[in-house]
Amino acid sequence: MRLSSWIAPLLLVSSVSLMHAADAPLSAAHEEFFESKIRPILVEHCFKCHGGKSVKKGLKLNSLASLMKGGDSGPALDKDDPHRSLILQAMMRTEDGTDAMPPKDPLPKHIVDDFKKWVDMGAPWPNMDRDLNAKSTLKPSPWSFTPPVRHDPPTVKMTGWGRTPIDAFVLKRQEEAGLGPQKKADRRSLIRRATLDLWGLPPTPDAVRDFVKDESPDAWPVLIDRLLNDPAYGQRWGRYWLDVARYADTSGDGTDMPIPEAAFYRDYVIQAFNDDFPYDEFLREQIAGDRLFLDDPKTRPRERLIATTFVGLSRRYGVGVVKQRPLVIDNTLETISKSMLGLGLQCARCHDHKFDPISIDDYYSFYGYFDNTRYPHPGSEKGKTKFNMLPLVDSAEDFRTYRKFAAEQLSLSEQLDDLGKKGKRPIQLIKKMKTLEKELKVLNKQTPINTAALQKKKQAIVKTRTLLKDATALRDHYDTVKKTLQKTPHAYGVADTLSDTKDSPLFIGGDSKKWGPRIQRAFIGELDSSKPIIPEGQSGRLQLANWIASADNPLTARVMVNRIWQHHFGTGIVRTPNVFGNQGTPPSHPQLLDWLATEFVAQKWSIKSMHRIIMRSSTYQLSNHASEQKLNVDPDNRLLWRYSTQRLDAEAIRDSILAVSGRLNYADPVPHPFPKDAPSSYTQHHPFTDNYDHQGRSVYLLTRRLGTHPFLALFDPPDTNNSTGRRGSSTVPQQALFAMNSEFMSKSAHAFAGRVTRSTEDRASRIAFAYQLAFQRDASPDEEAQVGLYLDRYQEQLTPGTSNPQGLRQAWTSVSRAILGSSEFIYLN
Repeated sequence: MRLSSWIAPLLLVSSVSLMHAADAPLSAAHEEFFESKIRPILVEHCFKCHGGKSVKKGLKLNSLASLMKGGDSGPALDKDDPHRSLILQAMMRTEDGTDAMPPKDPLPKHIVDDFKKWVDMGAPWPNMDRDLNAKSTLKPSPWSFTPPVRHDPPTVKMTGWGRTPIDAFVLKRQEEAGLGPQKKADRRSLIRRATLDLWGLPPTPDAVRDFVKDESPDAWPVLIDRLLNDPAYGQRWGRYWLDVARYADTSGDGTDMPIPEAAFYRDYVIQAFNDDFPYDEFLREQIAGDRLFLDDPKTRPRERLIATTFVGLSRRYGVGVVKQRPLVIDNTLETISKSMLGLGLQCARCHDHKFDPISIDDYYSFYGYFDNTRYPHPGSEKGKTKFNMLPLVDSAEDFRTYRKFAAEQLSLSEQLDDLGKKGKRPIQLIKKMKTLEKELKVLNKQTPINTAALQKKKQAIVKTRTLLKDATALRDHYDTVKKTLQKTPHAYGVADTLSDTKDSPLFIGGDSKKWGPRIQRAFIGELDSSKPIIPEGQSGRLQLANWIASADNPLTARVMVNRIWQHHFGTGIVRTPNVFGNQGTPPSHPQLLDWLATEFVAQKWSIKSMHRIIMRSSTYQLSNHASEQKLNVDPDNRLLWRYSTQRLDAEAIRDSILAVSGRLNYADPVPHPFPKDAPSSYTQHHPFTDNYDHQGRSVYLLTRRLGTHPFLALFDPPDTNNSTGRRGSSTVPQQALFAMNSEFMSKSAHAFAGRVTRSTEDRASRIAFAYQLAFQRDASPDEEAQVGLYLDRYQEQLTPGTSNPQGLRQAWTSVSRAILGSSEFIYLN
């Protein structure tokens, strides 16, 4: 069989040096990992004792050189045996807690795991001698800060090939390099490519047959429109946005608390793509849907309130109610800046950005918008009650009334917690009353009666009874408010604070406990030095949203059309979709990128229009056949002279296996079956770990921050804690083992075999049907002969010399496993 199998194990062995930063330039991935995972923890937890002029035990942690030098106990990093490094040993803590870091509050396991991973990487540190508190010199503006210019399609030598302006830009670059495009792909390849591209599912044999037979000039545009108008389109392309939005159904704190309301946002995104909701409005709603609702409660009220879950889903840390709020806001800023602007604001938290013209003032001007925002609380180990949820109501008046009740609930909850700390909660006072009453009976039976002690005990009982009455009234009032709030459905969105709004202070060295001057809420100064006019009492998120979603912003349209291009071709015009600054790669076709960006705005920010423009181009319809001469000139196909083969992502692989085997459930998803008492069910020692597997589309699978669905985990899932602009594509032994041994593959292969054997009694027809289902093509004579020979040998080994229907089914199941595990099945050509 022509089944280049991906199930052959591949073993990769690598080694790293702890002097990575000095030995080689730091990669963007290593830089991002350090800035997002390591630096915030060092600043937040370690700098108080090991970051200033006076340090404990001679250990400074503000540069890699300092860690290598170490303190009184020796080097903090062991370059010969990284896992024996003192910094890791201290974080993992000894039984007696000696020299533990931090001394009082242990770091959560996921943070310790991040430091282990960082050490495994070679402890990458941007400039190993650089102090994290040092100020840097701003770099010149990157190309992306210049507004896009709409270039006319260039004149090319080759005639009669291109169909759209895209082709002229692409062909011009090829001709300059002495190249030309390959031939057009065959029609079977085109419908497979388009369907997997827009749906994440393979086309059916009937759909392929109809398209191949349709020789009308409109067949291709009609096919594209049919695919775009099906709900499967939003399920496929909505997942891409969920990647950059770091979507998850859990909080990411020590308990990884379930967030049932997150699914509303997932469905909102899918529906927005299916409706072709204008991208600029899509962004505005996600940043400031609550303000849009208050200004116009009649337009998309539910959608606008749900949309702000984009902000509400920021990663949580620790196990407290408001613990690590600066890190929560930092996650918000990084997600917004990368997903919408292609920039990393996070690097400017402690100092001016080292590579891009983004100052520390820019960071805190953005910080102020969200410091004046109330984030929802999903419940945690030390704060079981949910609060600050966003009500799904129809009027601004109901919205404001609900929020006042919510604020009262939070206040009452804090009062009850304070009573608990003082031993004055109703249940505690009732227990105390019983004890006092028993003691009173004892005193009454004593002879002679101790009058003074008796009087004192009676006074204690009266005082406790009064406290109990007040505490009970407080608790009953809290229960009433809570029940009132529970009657209203709510989203996991955000809204402005109810208190006075104000600009936020700069954190010196990134330390939220060390305040510098307050920084006025503004935009990125290099892009727009104007200051927004923010109405009194508002956070300013609406003004920020309007600036980001403006056609005048040089980044927003560019970033999104590059994402669309990337998911059609496997690689963006800019290869680093989340990094459009100096650390990213420059565009391979800058004039084309600008033309697409301006066309996107001209098409009223319609994503479906961009699909049509791209997919109707001759460039998109090229075959993937390679030429040795062209490979020598352009081995990475950056000039787009052919279609680049792509491996399907995890969701498309799983959905395709379920679809061709007949197991895929196309029905609308049901809510995840979270426990009703979820906030009370989990602790950091017993976190939420369920998966709730099903046979629906993978976009509806439960997405956890501190864990991944077993299938998706094998095929390079997104990082649910940070914006993922581009997933990896690995080949590892675990994928082969899964294909050979997993229950999922066994059931799917068995179902696929049943579907094939039920289709007809004729072996040749069965083989043809199997190939049409999986590969959208006929089997070659050689493949037909090989499959037939394999079936015969398999049955003979099972039941020598006899005919066994069950053995036939087992043989077909084995063939089906090979088909579903083949390269041709999981790669898009």
